[in-house]
Amino acid sequence: MKRVIPILIIVFAAWACEKNHSPVISGITCSPESRSAGTLFTLKATASDEDGNALQYRWSADGGTFTDSINKDQTVWKSPVDGNGKIFTIKVTVSDGKLETFLDYPILLSEPIFGHISGYAYFINCSIPVSGATISVEEKTTVTDTNGYFSLFDIPVGSYTLNANKADFSPANHKVNILQSVNLKVTISMISVLYSSKVYGIVKSQDSLPVSGATVVMLNPDNSESKITATSNSTGYYRLWYVPTGQRKIIARKAQNEEFGFEDVNLIIAITGPEYPLDIEMQKYSLVGQFTDRRDDHQYGYKIIGSQTWMTENLAYLPTVSPSSDGTDYDKYYYVYGYEGTSVSDAKAIANYTTYGVLYNWNAAQADCPVGWHLPSDAAWKVLENYLGPGAGYFLKSTSYWNSHGNGNNSSGFNALPGGNRRDKSGFNVLGGMAYFWSSTLESGRAWFCYLTSDDIEVYRSTDYKRSGFSVRCLKD
Repeated sequence: MKRVIPILIIVFAAWACEKNHSPVISGITCSPESRSAGTLFTLKATASDEDGNALQYRWSADGGTFTDSINKDQTVWKSPVDGNGKIFTIKVTVSDGKLETFLDYPILLSEPIFGHISGYAYFINCSIPVSGATISVEEKTTVTDTNGYFSLFDIPVGSYTLNANKADFSPANHKVNILQSVNLKVTISMISVLYSSKVYGIVKSQDSLPVSGATVVMLNPDNSESKITATSNSTGYYRLWYVPTGQRKIIARKAQNEEFGFEDVNLIIAITGPEYPLDIEMQKYSLVGQFTDRRDDHQYGYKIIGSQTWMTENLAYLPTVSPSSDGTDYDKYYYVYGYEGTSVSDAKAIANYTTYGVLYNWNAAQADCPVGWHLPSDAAWKVLENYLGPGAGYFLKSTSYWNSHGNGNNSSGFNALPGGNRRDKSGFNVLGGMAYFWSSTLESGRAWFCYLTSDDIEVYRSTDYKRSGFSVRCLKD
């Protein structure tokens, strides 16, 4: 008997050491802090177990619905919209597999707060409407109209998933946050393999050569560019994915280089099947060229810059020549920088004539551009400057002849040369340092002109007496 008692004591002590403890729930947090009826509440329980056992959770409530798992430490409970003034008790039960405990969390609901959501359902990457799509947020449901438009009112404030569904379309969903008295606007993108097509083909020039780097874009109904776009590869091949079936507008364009450009192509196609082969022909045109002034057989280069065609060298027509000391505001006068005689043949023989052409007073400049060309207005010069953007002077200036490292990069092809000027009292000035170009625009008896300097990259303008001698660049009619 004496031996049995110690054994029982040992067994009892071992049993006492292995005693299981109940889990402890330290609290429940709930968000948002507002308690309006119809709100989605996120609840999270914080619990621990002294024995280190894995804990299991189970949520319940005496009203409303759970929209998330009830078997995790966190859940989402949707309160009843008609629960204004009522108290609902949310209970979490925590178990370690043997013992369990619970904690109640009461919520007193106030008057519901609503928001509004509206928007459009479109085919993906464009604004082609998807009509007849069912749009739902919780129990609120509507259908898009012929423009793809939908609207849902009286949605309780909170965070939701908006769902869009239509037969033969992939379901789409968006996370939305409904705010009080706010019309939340949403755009839904939907994909349908059945009601969209692959448009593909070769972009080529009029001589059947492949055009690489061309951008092909489908237009939206308002003629804006959609995100359904492709760029042709080295063989001219392009491919547009998910083009909605029906009548569609397609454009193709390609940025010009220094020598060539391509006319934009605008097409209207009717798509009915899953594939639409479409080869595109683009008209290639030269941006640079030459023409001959039949008055003296002088040949000039020209360049298309934006929407304008400019001579790429200074006008050199010289029917007569005068020394720098001669000149008036009324007659036509012609000068060659550095030449002080009256012989046209001698003036044409000097290097300044070959490089910089002729300096004209305004009356000569206004009258003596070749047939089919004219002296540009001040507004035309502004068009050129705006097309090139900030630092336009650097893009206009030639890559040589400018003093003090003042050359430009001539990326425009305009090739502005620093031909200097002729002033009434000081004669010839600033060769290599400045370029002056007449415009046809008059103001208060003076004429507007543009000028560039060797120490700046901008284009400047001012007015001067018509008797001054400046260079001329003609603009194609």
